[in-house]
Amino acid sequence: MLALLRSVWPWALSLLLIYTVTIGLFPAYTATLVASEGNAEWRRLFGPLLFIVFNAGDTIGRNMPCSLRARGVVLLLCVARAIFGPLFYVCRTSAL
Repeated sequence: MLALLRSVWPWALSLLLIYTVTIGLFPAYTATLVASEGNAEWRRLFGPLLFIVFNAGDTIGRNMPCSLRARGVVLLLCVARAIFGPLFYVCRTSAL
């Protein structure tokens, strides 16, 4: 049992990070973001563009373990993906 846990913990932690970031940030938190600068067209398209970019990254991130087999690299990318939380917070506070 211990050998199994040692071999799967990076994959399990990666899945936990993927779902935590996705459920924690989207859609409730990202819906509160607004464009603080730019013309009216940009302000109108900021929300839908953010929705598309986040979903594209989410889809790529969820399917990456199918093609990338290095568990350390996948875990590192999942941790890097968690950076979106503070970045979205900075976007939100700069708009206030």
